[in-house]
Amino acid sequence: MAGQKKNALETLTIALDSCRMYHHTSFLITLLCSFRNTLDFIIENTSDNEYFQTLYKNMYFIYEQPIISEGYRRRLDVLMPKLPDVELYTFGKYELKIRGKVIGKEKWQINKWQDILVYFLVNYKLKPSKDSILELLSNGKTGKHVDNQFHQLLSNFRKVLKPKIEFDLKRHPNQIKVVPKYLVYEQQHLSLKGGFLYCIDVLEFQELYEKGMDKNTDEKERINTLKQAITLYKGEFLPG
Repeated sequence: MAGQKKNALETLTIALDSCRMYHHTSFLITLLCSFRNTLDFIIENTSDNEYFQTLYKNMYFIYEQPIISEGYRRRLDVLMPKLPDVELYTFGKYELKIRGKVIGKEKWQINKWQDILVYFLVNYKLKPSKDSILELLSNGKTGKHVDNQFHQLLSNFRKVLKPKIEFDLKRHPNQIKVVPKYLVYEQQHLSLKGGFLYCIDVLEFQELYEKGMDKNTDEKERINTLKQAITLYKGEFLPG
């Protein structure tokens, strides 16, 4: 099995390099629509994160175009709500989605851990340290008990962030079963695996606001960007 995965990865890497070189974005979009698990396998085993972010942006752009065929649009209608791997909404309400599925409170062993996950997701680009998480978890207390709690917290995070994927082994018996692991804990810092799509409303708002306030940006583009930011803002941050 290990040999098969290695051969598959080598073949897919060559195909990905070809797509990148010749700008075959439509092929990868088709792959996302029909064989997302294959793309998951590539992302799990590559560090080329920027290319996939460009792919996601192209998908949103294509989806907004009126000229695509009805059949293609129907396929995208199914995929697009599930395209973001992790979605977090904090303006006006709290909602967490993993590939389109809302995560309920029953997933949490301890309610406070949900708040800590929000802190992590809002700050994931900064790679929060274990110490910063422990401060929230135990109010500055230390000891073996607290360290055990931290690892229980990580376990709960992984469970919450784990996407539910159904594999159709009858139609595709040789399909490589991959369940993405978004959470990364290395050298006592937490982060998210690159290459996947994370939509955090407060981060998107900050990015749009900064771009809209940049005087070096075209005025018309600035206005459109600030309008997008206003649309994104649906109320105060985590009300209640």
